[in-house]
Amino acid sequence: FATKHKPKFSIFSNTMMEEKNGFQGVLVGLGKAVLEINATVDQDVLDKYDLKLDSSEIVAREKEIPLFEELIKDYKSQLVAAGSTQTSIRVAQWMLRKKGQTAFLGCTGDDDNGDLLEKCADDAGVTTFHLKTDKEPTGTYAYLVKDNERVVVKNPGASEVYNPEEMTTEALCEIVRQARYYYINGDMVDVSLEAVVTLGRHALEQKKIVVTNFSAPWLVKKHNSELASAFGYSKYILGHEDEMEELRKRLNFGDNLKEAVQKLSDLPGRWGGKRTIVITRGNKSTLVGIEGGDVLEVEVEPLSEDEIIDMNGAGDAFAGGFLSQLVRERPILDCVKAGHWAARAMIKTSGTKLPEKCSFRPAFGPLLPP
Repeated sequence: FATKHKPKFSIFSNTMMEEKNGFQGVLVGLGKAVLEINATVDQDVLDKYDLKLDSSEIVAREKEIPLFEELIKDYKSQLVAAGSTQTSIRVAQWMLRKKGQTAFLGCTGDDDNGDLLEKCADDAGVTTFHLKTDKEPTGTYAYLVKDNERVVVKNPGASEVYNPEEMTTEALCEIVRQARYYYINGDMVDVSLEAVVTLGRHALEQKKIVVTNFSAPWLVKKHNSELASAFGYSKYILGHEDEMEELRKRLNFGDNLKEAVQKLSDLPGRWGGKRTIVITRGNKSTLVGIEGGDVLEVEVEPLSEDEIIDMNGAGDAFAGGFLSQLVRERPILDCVKAGHWAARAMIKTSGTKLPEKCSFRPAFGPLLPP
C-alpha cells in the first residue's frame, strides 16, 4: 500500500536543532490554511448576495467575493483559524493547554486576511508558518447564520496552493526538525503530494510518527494512488466509515468494514512495521485495528438532541483529541476516548470556535510528559 513516489529533494537535515529560542513543540500539521468567518446576519445580506439558508456550501463566485470583507468590517464576526488540519491542530493544542506545543504549515495570500488568520492561530496557542502568495487571496469560509439556519460560502484561494520548493526556509525547517509527530489530512495530496511525501520521508529517516486522515470519500476515488504514497509513511490512519467503505470496495478488502480495517492495518509501512487504523462511525462504536491485532470497538457516549448544535468539524475535532494524547504516548484506547470527548465538545458549539478553557481531564498522569 505504498507507491514508489519519491520527492525531488530533501530539505531537512539529519540532526535536531539545538536552538532554544525557536519552536519547542511536539506536533506539526501540514494542510490548508483557512480563515473561518462566523456571522449572524439579517435578510438584507442574504438578499444582496442571493443566498438561501439551506445548509448548503457554495464556492464563491465573483459577486460574492466582497461578502467576506463586509462580514469582517460590518458585523461582529467570530474569526477562527480553520481548515481541516488546522482545526485538528488547534483542538490538540487546546487539550494540551501549554502554548506552543503545536505548529501548522500552510499557505495564505499576502493580505490582511492572512494576518488575521495568523493572529487567530497565535491566540489559540498554535505556532504558524505560512508560505505567502500574491497570486491568490487567503482562503476564507463564511458561515452566515439567521434564525438557527445557515449557508456556507467558500473561497479556497491560497489554501489550495503549496509550493514545496519554498519549504527551504530555515524557520520552517526548524519547526519540522523539532517536532516528533506530524499530522496530514488527506486533502493535502490534492494540493501538493510532493510536500506530503517530503515530510513523510523526513519522518521515516528520523524515526518519527506520521498520522494521516482519509479526509473524504471522493479523495479515495480520485486520488487513490496519491493517498497510498502518503499512507506509506503513516503509522496511524484515521477516517470515517464512508471513506473506509470506499477503500474496501476499490481494493477488494474483504466483505465488511471490520475485515477491511484488519487488512489495512496488516499492510506494512515503509519502516517495515504495521500500522494502527481508527475509523469513526458517527454515534456508533469506533473501530480500531491495532498493528495486526484484532479489531476493537470503542463505544461512543451519546449526546441528547438538545446537546447537538453543529456537526461541522466533529471529525476534525476527533483527530485533534486523538493527537493530543498520542503525543503524550498514551495507550491507543485513551487516544480514541480523547477523540470522542473532543468531537462531543465541537458538536455542542456553533462553528469550530472552542471555549477559551478546556475542561478535558484525563484520568492519568500530567498534562504533558516531562
